[in-house]
Amino acid sequence: MMTTETNDRHFLSRLLLLTAICLMYRGEVFGQQVVETKGEAPFTYRGQLMRQGKPVGDLVDFEFTLWDAAEGGSQIGQPQWVIGQAVVEGLFSVSLDFGADSFIGNTTERWLEITVLSSLDTEPVTLVPRQRIAVAPVCAVCLEDVARRRGRAPGSGTATPTDRGPVAVTGDVGRDGRNGRDGLGKDGANGHVGDTFEDPMASPWQVNGSDIYYTTGNVGIGTSTPQNDLYVVNPTAADNEIAMVGWANGATGRTFGGWFQSLSSQGRGIQGYASSTTGLTFGGLFQSDGDEGRGVYGFAKNTGDSATYGGYFQAKSTKGRGVFGYADSSTGTTFGVLGQARSSRGRGVYGLANSTSGLNYGVYGQSNSTDGVAVMGWADSAEGSPKAVWGHTENSGGFAGYFTGGKTYFEKRIGVGTTSPAYEIEVVGTIFAEATDGVYEAIRGESAASGTYAVSGVAVASSGTRYGGWFGTLASSGNYAVYGDGNTGASGVKAFHIDHPMDPANKFLNHYSTESPVPYLTYRGTVVLDGAGEAWVDLPDYFEAINRDYHYQLTAVGAPGPNLYIADKISGNRFRIAGGTPGGEVSWTVTGTRDDPWVRAHETPDAYDKPVEQRGLYIRPELYGRPQSEGIFARYKDRSKRAAQEGEADSQRSRD
Repeated sequence: MMTTETNDRHFLSRLLLLTAICLMYRGEVFGQQVVETKGEAPFTYRGQLMRQGKPVGDLVDFEFTLWDAAEGGSQIGQPQWVIGQAVVEGLFSVSLDFGADSFIGNTTERWLEITVLSSLDTEPVTLVPRQRIAVAPVCAVCLEDVARRRGRAPGSGTATPTDRGPVAVTGDVGRDGRNGRDGLGKDGANGHVGDTFEDPMASPWQVNGSDIYYTTGNVGIGTSTPQNDLYVVNPTAADNEIAMVGWANGATGRTFGGWFQSLSSQGRGIQGYASSTTGLTFGGLFQSDGDEGRGVYGFAKNTGDSATYGGYFQAKSTKGRGVFGYADSSTGTTFGVLGQARSSRGRGVYGLANSTSGLNYGVYGQSNSTDGVAVMGWADSAEGSPKAVWGHTENSGGFAGYFTGGKTYFEKRIGVGTTSPAYEIEVVGTIFAEATDGVYEAIRGESAASGTYAVSGVAVASSGTRYGGWFGTLASSGNYAVYGDGNTGASGVKAFHIDHPMDPANKFLNHYSTESPVPYLTYRGTVVLDGAGEAWVDLPDYFEAINRDYHYQLTAVGAPGPNLYIADKISGNRFRIAGGTPGGEVSWTVTGTRDDPWVRAHETPDAYDKPVEQRGLYIRPELYGRPQSEGIFARYKDRSKRAAQEGEADSQRSRD
């Protein structure tokens, strides 16, 4: 059994080896101290572990080996492993035992080699140089160094040590320091550390198994006055400096570089704030390198009736952007902003810029890719009335949607004034189109397939006066209300329709065109016969250029003219009348069959077979006792049927 003196000696050998050496870790070397011991085992080793200039706070695995030389040499005893050692503010303390024969004599020197492995290392790191361990009665220099670095005043073998005085090496037995002990047990044989010295390992951090925790006050990194539970400040002004990094380096599974959560009814899971009023700053900058990554993913999980936001962005600047999406890939199908809503009343993208002045954007999307989409809204709900993009303005002079430059493309049906269009474009209301200088057509329709119509107008009212199409001109002459460049036709009669001249307020007057199986041109006039009962009639100088197969009619006016005849047929755009009463008046009519280049290039048959796609159909099926469905124009007349057909086609495509 050991005596009290022996116990004290072992106690001193373990505790007097107090050092504040800074180990070289990851390429940075800090000042080292000689560690002295009385040469007995085991002994206590204390140190401070720094990584890249900052104290380590982690659970660290250590391997200690003892050597007889600073470099090379022979290993003394067996390696000592300390697994999961708590290192707090870089400080740690371990008990080492290399065997009773590790230190032989009082002058033998040994060197301690240390290898560490923390959670930030991918493999063990051996620290260099080795730490010199010398056999000595006490480690006075080590105590002095610790006291100096910790900002305490060392004692000098006296009960009233002065600030930052030397540590007594061979002084008399002194009493305790003013405000604390040096942790050596009893009154020191070689002086005490005075003032307010603390044990280097004393810390408010607590260890619970593999956990380290702190429950008192705030924690500051880069600042001595933390304002929050964890307050990190980057004290430098260097470019690309990062105050805090969260890194989840797992290659698989759902990992989080940072997880932030708030339980408050008005809380923010995370808030980024760039307070500089100038320069290109980011309240939050997020990046994903994954081939299916999301730079930012916002998820509002509440399924109730409240207005929740997967992402909410707001700009108050007079030139602010509520959301700015930028896809800068020069190839591929990219999206500056992709908004998608699955709710039956969802919004694929909703942007709000509530400044009342300046140029601001609720949503601003830009894409520089050749196949890019600046803004894309996608509402794929099969129910309800989803809106891929919704534009709304309360200003009567504002624009719910405003498009400039390039082209605008819409697929499938568009409704203006209706939410259920039956056609590619359906307008309930009035369409106004204006042809300006350089624009020749206010409205243009083209028909590329047989049996189709470039422009179709149908009057569907069941009573009153209906107009399938109305065309007018404000000029009295020189303009055309309707102009057909090609043949024109009508299934009914052709008439002019005017106010009745005898009762214009209450009646209409109709006059109808004369029909014929060939295109006739008619010319008429009167002529007075000369003394020989003859007269030449001059026709327009273009007459022979556009007519053939002439037909003549002569009527005597005022007296019979039984002997009137055509003395010379039309030649040189004139003909001669003879056989009349001298001085008599003759009314004449000449009819020709139209023979201008248009008619010569296009047939004008009076009867021909219907095209294949119209056979079995009728212009007016009801006149022949046939149903309306057999009408050639039925699809234009029956709007509800067309809508039903379109709906059925959409349903079939969905089933396919």
